[in-house]
Amino acid sequence: GPAVDICDQDYKFAELINVESVQNCAIACNNYGAKFIHLSTCGMFGDEKRYNRENDPVILKTNYAKTKFKGEKIAIESCPNTIIVRPGWMYGGSINHKKNFVVARIKEVKSLTSVKSAMDKFGNPTWTKDVSAALISLMKNQKSKGVYNLANLGGTSRAGYIEAIIKFAKLDVKVFGVDSSHFKRISNVPDCEMLNITRLNSKIERPLREWQIALREYIEGLDIDSIK
Repeated sequence: GPAVDICDQDYKFAELINVESVQNCAIACNNYGAKFIHLSTCGMFGDEKRYNRENDPVILKTNYAKTKFKGEKIAIESCPNTIIVRPGWMYGGSINHKKNFVVARIKEVKSLTSVKSAMDKFGNPTWTKDVSAALISLMKNQKSKGVYNLANLGGTSRAGYIEAIIKFAKLDVKVFGVDSSHFKRISNVPDCEMLNITRLNSKIERPLREWQIALREYIEGLDIDSIK
């Protein structure tokens, strides 16, 4: 989103936030004997459509990805007891949350009969509630350290994601899948941000569930009529 574009416009700012600040936090945690939890990104694996594992070679297309990856390395160097998570496409919060992706999409389409969405960008829609539970479980596991993909199970295109939001919100809007060139961006973001979560699920108490099940539960808990 906006953070990725900002980093591509200002590399020094990206380094300050994603590398230097991370290093300072990691050093502080190490000095106190604490575990350091660092949120990285799923956007560092290029364009090939596949479920990326933690140790797959990175393809760093943006300044955001370059500095996030650099931050991962420096965090582990500065604090060996570090957990790094690469989250999927996160959504969640109340309908008043300013950066609530799902609610924003519902607002956009409510007055429409059709909408266009990218069919060539892929990722794991991921509920922040499930992310929080998995993080707490990881922190409780004393053997947990290193890099973990953290996302709901399974992936879809951006168009498939929007289609599911509309379906679960019970709205009558048609989704037309289009090439991502229809949506101009500053950053050349990767086509595929889908994550394999096998490593994470082996370390937490309750494995992450399918993205459709989580998304349905989240949307069914919203007051759709009050979203305007």
